[in-house]
Amino acid sequence: MLTVKPKLNKILKERKMTQTELAEKTGINQPVISRFDKSKQHQDIHLVLISRALDLSIEDLFEIEDLYETLDASFPTMKVAESQPEEDDLFYNNIRNDINEMLEKRIKELIDEKVNKKKNDQSAK
Repeated sequence: MLTVKPKLNKILKERKMTQTELAEKTGINQPVISRFDKSKQHQDIHLVLISRALDLSIEDLFEIEDLYETLDASFPTMKVAESQPEEDDLFYNNIRNDINEMLEKRIKELIDEKVNKKKNDQSAK
């Protein structure tokens, strides 16, 4: 299970950048930026604009913690038998990597669709 917490204000503080400066750079209203860390949902276009303005990946805008990895690290691994093959770990890691790649690809597709739709909507005006 993942916990995801926005960290835009922390990034801005580290870069000595104000919300107003980011708003000007992205074209997003400053009140929207001020609510970013409090929001549970974010518009795709805002994520793209903010990440590009800060030269970060979208994922970098958030603190992400994998509860299962945290639990795994908290408890020592017990091997039931010495003959347990390391291939199992490799197999599950490969599956996890494949799933993550598929999710990243789909998220990028959805973001691109939103960006293109917004561009089309703006050019139609």
